[in-house]
Amino acid sequence: MKQNAKNALTGHYWLALAVSFLAGLLGGGTSGVGSFGGIGWRENFNSKTEGFDSVREFFEQNREVWIPVVAVVSVLLALAVIGGVCFQIFFGNPVGVGHNLFYLENRYGKAEIGHLFRAFRPGYINVVKVLFFKNLSIFLWSLLLIIPGIVKSYEYFAVGYILAENPYIDYRRALELSRQMTDGKKWYIFVLQLSFIGWWLLCLLSCGMGFIFLNPYMQATFAEMYCALRDAAFEANITSPQELPGVAAV
Repeated sequence: MKQNAKNALTGHYWLALAVSFLAGLLGGGTSGVGSFGGIGWRENFNSKTEGFDSVREFFEQNREVWIPVVAVVSVLLALAVIGGVCFQIFFGNPVGVGHNLFYLENRYGKAEIGHLFRAFRPGYINVVKVLFFKNLSIFLWSLLLIIPGIVKSYEYFAVGYILAENPYIDYRRALELSRQMTDGKKWYIFVLQLSFIGWWLLCLLSCGMGFIFLNPYMQATFAEMYCALRDAAFEANITSPQELPGVAAV
């Protein structure tokens, strides 16, 4: 699969890099660069406690001022969180489907940057609905324990690719089809991810910037995994080319 991914990226790597970088920005991805501004404050903590006492006294004497300020800031933070969630649901997630479509098309050398926004065509509402229920299911399972949520995320590995092929598929069918396609295959998906650990460690040495250049290789490899799962599903009569019509090769 990794060799097939390398072959697919030959001559298309820089386009794939640009598309994945743009998808990360539009999907709410982070740059991986952390802030270390707080390092070192503990060194002077003991010698500065009197300063904290003065601050506490100030707030106790001016409660009528800072309580409304805290309330306003809390409301603004809540609105920011709600806005971020809505952005992810209605924009970021569909961009993710387009990202998957790009790499499926790239297997045949016919990928274009416009594929990133293909999910915003007819079928968009259904794409939003399916991904909402997928993520809700993973979240609810994660409330039980972390492990069930992780297992559920592997179980729904194929959902985004299924939507890339068939944006009109019913959400129950999309989730069930992904469960069937990944049944007995979750370990292989995990091992495929784990095979990149050496690259991840090298990327960490570059303060995370290396992940930008690694991402196209990973995404192309995961697209190969999905196609292998789809071919196996065809052989097992779990689905058909009518339900998953494929992309450029069909």
